[in-house]
Amino acid sequence: IAAGFIVIPFFYSDTDPNAWLRIYLGLAGLVAISFFVLFFSDFTLKYEIPGISMKSDFTQMIRLLKRPLVLVFAISAFMYVMTEQGIMSWMPTFNEKVLHLRESMSVTITVILFLSIALGRYISSLLVKRISWLAILTCCLIGAALMVLFVLPQTQKLAPKEINSWSDVPVIAYVFPLIGFFFAPIYPLINSFVLSSTEKMFHSPMASLLVFFSAIGGTLGSRLVGYLFKKIGGQNAFYFALIPMAALLICLFFFYRLQKKSIAPIVASPEVINKTGN
Repeated sequence: IAAGFIVIPFFYSDTDPNAWLRIYLGLAGLVAISFFVLFFSDFTLKYEIPGISMKSDFTQMIRLLKRPLVLVFAISAFMYVMTEQGIMSWMPTFNEKVLHLRESMSVTITVILFLSIALGRYISSLLVKRISWLAILTCCLIGAALMVLFVLPQTQKLAPKEINSWSDVPVIAYVFPLIGFFFAPIYPLINSFVLSSTEKMFHSPMASLLVFFSAIGGTLGSRLVGYLFKKIGGQNAFYFALIPMAALLICLFFFYRLQKKSIAPIVASPEVINKTGN
């Protein structure tokens, strides 16, 4: 993703406003290469599946939501992706409309967001061996909220000026994308915790739930922030992120409580019982 935000600005042109659309030709080529690599790959792994038909698989996926842990996980995934995608999708527009950067520069500088996510996940992978996951994620959410509360107000003081080089870029353009450092460990740690608490045979339905709620959260987050950009302006739109952050923080404490309890296994369908011999 970071590489994409570095490459895409090279397709911008000051004389042709539609020049950036050519990037989709390159993306189509990459998709084609990925398709052929997967098509000719040999997958010989045997999988434990929760059902023997699509209907049975779907039923098992819905049954997973009866688990309090899985339900909290679904809400958490929804809230996290809503927050992340809302900021990620509109960061270039924020840079251009609020910080007054040139179009190509507004995209390029967004790479800081993704590099900070990569750094945050690396550091959190080291810390989680020594520090409680709840402490790590709580600090991360508080840190992200503080970034919103203390960095965004600085945009009110910015006056439009001509930006011809990176030295002219306001400091806030370099600082606010660092919010990705605090977002970084949330998704992986929550996923790891839930999957380790779920039987292996239900990992596939869990992945389906993850994709579903993440997709809904990402779509809603992007649309809501876009709507807020139009109605209240880019300087205030990102304050919306504080709401799902607060909801996610509450979910973390539910996670912690559920971790202390034994989770009763889901009763599998007769087809699954016969298939697995349980």
